[in-house]
Amino acid sequence: MAVAMNNTVHNEEVKQFEIWLADLGEIPEKSSVQGGVRPVLIISNDKNNRYSPLVMVSPITSSSTKARIPTHVTVNASDAGFKKDSVILFEQHFTIDKKSKLMYKLFEMPHKYENQLLRALEISTTRMFSR
Repeated sequence: MAVAMNNTVHNEEVKQFEIWLADLGEIPEKSSVQGGVRPVLIISNDKNNRYSPLVMVSPITSSSTKARIPTHVTVNASDAGFKKDSVILFEQHFTIDKKSKLMYKLFEMPHKYENQLLRALEISTTRMFSR
């Protein structure tokens, strides 16, 4: 596991489908974009995660008001270690710098969610679902 010191990652051992705490920066008021310090799901592949200073992430929210769409994966709090049931927002995925944005690893996603995660990732990034 990477160790966070002064809010930066000093060991780039980051793996796909781990949950990390990240500082996503400030967002404008009344925005649907997720920001601030929050959990994120690492979605970039492990080869990228090992050699690149960047990782792709999807933000996670505990808001229950989010519309349920195919790019969302709902995670039960008791399954994953969250305080509340949470939703991974694959449609909001983006790239961040590991050293300046990732703070520390929270936990790994339970294996039982893997198919849902892969499906939501595919839906959010492929053209076949755009028609």
